[in-house]
Formats: sequence, C-alpha cells, structure tokens
Amino acid sequence: MELKPTIPPETRQSLQRLMPYMSPELRNDPQRLEAILLFFKLGGDKLARIVIDAYNQTQRLQKVQEQRMRLRAEMLDALEEAEKDEDDDDDDDDAVDDDDLNDY
Repeated sequence: MELKPTIPPETRQSLQRLMPYMSPELRNDPQRLEAILLFFKLGGDKLARIVIDAYNQTQRLQKVQEQRMRLRAEMLDALEEAEKDEDDDDDDDDAVDDDDLNDY
C-alpha cells in the first residue's frame, strides 16, 4: 500500500508551483514529498527549493555512479575476455605440427 502525502489546501498551490523543479523520481516518492512539505512549512519557497535542488543533485549523482559502475564492470569483462582469447591464441602457437617434425 502506497502512502500519499496529505497536503493542506493552503500550501497545495505553492507546492504545485514547485513541482516543475522536481525530478520524476522525486515527485513519485511520498517520503521525500513529505520532507519537502515540512521544509516548505519551516522556511517557505526558498528553503523548499534548496531541498528540491539537493534531492535532484543527489539523484543525478547516484545515476552517474551507477552508470560508472556498470561501465567499469563491462570493461573488466571485456578485458578478461581479451586475456582469455590471448591465452587461447598462445596455446595454439605452442602446438607442434607434423610438418615441423619432418623437417629434421
């Protein structure tokens, strides 16, 4: 069951003005919306905007970090595959052909 934040009618219009500044993940997170509402009550539009910007920045940084981790894992996999292929190629070079033995 998803909890929906209860927004008092007197702050609903102000919160609606702040919605365009929120990322989609932030708009869909009831806990963060409650926190933004609390900061709005404590400090008004300015404090709420600061909190929204901080949440958005944190979200962007998390996405970048996840992307870096994914790319790092892909690069390591490719490197391991290249090393494996190189080892397989080296094993083929060490094999002695019958033609090489007839030369002696």
